[in-house]
Amino acid sequence: MDLERLKEKRKFLRISFTKHLTKIETTLGKEISIEYNKEAKLDELLSLRSQLTEKQNELIKADEHIQLQIKISEMAADISSCEEYKDRGIDLKTKLNRQIEII
Repeated sequence: MDLERLKEKRKFLRISFTKHLTKIETTLGKEISIEYNKEAKLDELLSLRSQLTEKQNELIKADEHIQLQIKISEMAADISSCEEYKDRGIDLKTKLNRQIEII
């Protein structure tokens, strides 16, 4: 796949990843109630965690393919950008795991 196609694919993966992180943040903030009990929240959190892992893996693969094709002079900026997404994912995965343990 050529570099432009890879970058375009990664762009959409990043958009999807960011939307998923927002969904996780929203779910983490939901209060337990009669309509939304512990079991329902736990099921949702477990599903979101699995999806996050899959999305992280897809993004990492896309990043690796791009880094093999870009100029060395562009690599530092690209890696820095990739690390921001990685760090956000790790942060929310940690929060997910903590809330799953509590429930």
